[in-house]
Parts: sequence; structure tokens; C-alpha cells
Amino acid sequence: YEQIRYLDDKGMEVVRVNYNGGQPVCICGNELQSKQNRYYFKDAFRLGDGEVFVSPFDLNVEHGQIEVPYKPMIRFATPVFDSQGVKRGLILINYHGQDLLNFFLEINSGVRGQTMLVNRDGYWLLHSDSEKEWGFMFEDRHEVSFARMNPEVWGQIHPRFSGQIKTPRGIYVYTTIVPLNLDITSSTGAAAPFGESHRTIDSDEYYWKSITFFSTRDLSASLLGLKTNLFGLGGMLFLFGVLGVWPLAEMMVRRRIYQEQLVTMAHFDGLTELPNRTLFFDRLHQALHLASRYERFCALLYIDLDGFKSVNDTLGHDAGDELLIEAGQRMKECCRVSDTVARLGGDEFIVLLSEVAAAEGAEILAQQILQAFAAPFTLKKGQVTVGASIGIGVFPAHGTTSEELLKSADHAMYLSKKRGKNTFTVADPA
Repeated sequence: YEQIRYLDDKGMEVVRVNYNGGQPVCICGNELQSKQNRYYFKDAFRLGDGEVFVSPFDLNVEHGQIEVPYKPMIRFATPVFDSQGVKRGLILINYHGQDLLNFFLEINSGVRGQTMLVNRDGYWLLHSDSEKEWGFMFEDRHEVSFARMNPEVWGQIHPRFSGQIKTPRGIYVYTTIVPLNLDITSSTGAAAPFGESHRTIDSDEYYWKSITFFSTRDLSASLLGLKTNLFGLGGMLFLFGVLGVWPLAEMMVRRRIYQEQLVTMAHFDGLTELPNRTLFFDRLHQALHLASRYERFCALLYIDLDGFKSVNDTLGHDAGDELLIEAGQRMKECCRVSDTVARLGGDEFIVLLSEVAAAEGAEILAQQILQAFAAPFTLKKGQVTVGASIGIGVFPAHGTTSEELLKSADHAMYLSKKRGKNTFTVADPA
């Protein structure tokens, strides 16, 4: 931590402990400050007993000014109540985010490309040019962001969890980091020292993007290193004389692409590009392990399309394939980035919620999916309308193993079929 403090209900520090390089110092008296007008005090003080607030990743502010040298900071806060249930203040912990950034740099130290970390709005939290970092904290640097300077690339990165983007300048490889548990509250924060948050956000909206850019120069340097190594092998000289470097590189790239295609074929459905049974069960086993370890809930939504066979029989298999692709996409749009939408086969899909606060969370998602299916699907051969029968199973109430949970959700789905279709049913306790 950087600081631990107790604030009263007016936002005034009652006591503060500074870490001080491992030699903690207690601050009191005239050195204590008021945090009444800081967004994190206002946002955290609204919470109830036992709730936790985590601030956005930004810079530390002391006495109304951004502290120099910059101190990246994440704040954790929870309200304090007296024995009568009256809210009396906050416990607030400042976590020095430079430790997190250093760890991020360490695990990417072997990467030749340019590694970046950006927030949900596309501002750099970490960049090789420090002048580009934390642009949202400064009035004269609001335009300095990955999103503003690379709008086309950001437009592809922002809505997707992970992937690769090829541009004339090079290749971007990215993934999404979702660091918070489901029951944690955050907010948009505020750049101005005494500004207010625009709104509260849930944990699935709190994420960063890890982006690595491999320029054409980086790729050429890798090929040059390859050439140097191969020249050390006398038997390879002829190969270079005949083929040259780039054809050899092309063979290597094709081999890598082929390997990636094999991985994709093994884990993703060839039609919808959703995770297949193999990848789904791998993620389910992991989710159950974490749920058991941390005593939390996870849930399955077993989904069977209503009316799919009729579309397939009357409009043909191509129309059926179109429908499956679009149905999978609508389900994904209803889910969080941390959820998994998989195709089990035929017209059967399943959604894994790796963490839910309660069974009601799964029911809300089921209702959202039904609402999404209410609109007609536009296919090449015309519009069609299909529904969805959904069965819900929640760990641990409806099963403690993957087999038990899947069986419970499957049975609940068939009950939805019997009840008239296009509805959801929660499984009975195991």
C-alpha cells in the first residue's frame, strides 16, 4: 500500500498511515487532509455495509494537485458503520499501482514489439514514451490517447476480448484484462482534482487492454536475427542462396498460421466461431474450481433454439447456418466479456457465467437473451422468427461437478420446452 486512512463522514482524515518505504509513519494533526471533494470518497460513501469500492487506475492527488513525480494509484474503500448501523466514515487503502505496472513490464520483457496498457477509454496507462501516459488526467493532453490517435484500430480492439489486427504499419496483438470480482463497485472517476464521476460501473465494465504492436521494422529485425542464426549453420547457406530470406520467412509464417488454425479448429466451432465443447468444458472446470475455492457462485444457461428445424427444412441448410451464426452473435452481445458463449452442436448453445452474485443474475441474462430473440432474424432468403428455451443451473445449488451442473441445466431447458417454449426455467436444487 501507499497509504491507509480512516475518513469520517465529512471526508476528513482522522488518521493516515504512510507506508514510507517499509517504515510506516502515522500522520496526524495539521498534516491530515480533507478528501470530501474527491470522487472516490463520494462514490464509496454511497455504498452499503460490506460493499467495496475500487477506483479507476489514475494518478495520486495531494492538496488539489497531481503529485510529482507521478504516483499511479488504485484506491480500495469500504464504509464503516457503528453499532447502531449509522455510517460513520470510510476505510481507504491507496495501492501504489507502479508495482502492477512493473509486473506487467516484467512479464512482457521478452517481447520484441512495443507493449502498452490502456484503460477502458483508450488512454495509455503504460507506454514507451511516458509523455503519452495518463492523458486523461491533464486538460492539455486529452487528445493524447491510443483511441484518438488510432481510431480505426481502437474501433476493432474496443468491442472484442482479444485478437490480432494487421495494418500497413505492422500488427497489433491485444487482450482484455478484467481484474475485479463480480461484487465490486467502481466508477468512471474524474480527471479534475475535485471533479465528480459520471456514473457507477460494474466489475465487468472495469477493464484494461494489453496491446503489443509489432512494426514492420520489428518483424524485419526478427527475420534478420533468423538469418544470422542460420548463417551459423553451414548446411543452410545453400538454402539462403537459392530461396533468399523472405521466402523462408513466408514458409515460417505459413507454418505458424497452420499451427494456429489447428488450435482454432480444436477449440472453436467452425461455423459460428464460438468456443466448442472442448474449450467450454475446460473453462467450466476452471470456473467450478475458482467458485469452490473462493466460495462464490457460477451459472450455466443451456439454450435450445425454438423453431430452428422449421427454418432449416423450409429455407435450407444455408439459411439454418446463417441463423445459427446470428443467434450466437446475439447471445454474445447480451453477455459480459468474462462470460463464455459456446455451441455444443446443432442448435444447442450454452452460456457460462464464471461468477454471479446470485441466481437472479443468471435469470436476468436469460431474460435479456429472450428479448434479443424477439426481433426477427434477417437472412438472405427472408426474415424468420425463432425463440429460445433456456435452462439455468447454478453452482453449488444445482450441482457441484460439471456433469451435475450441466445435467441440471439441460433438464431445466426441457422443462422450458414443455412449458410452451421461449422461456427460461431454473433447475431444482440437487
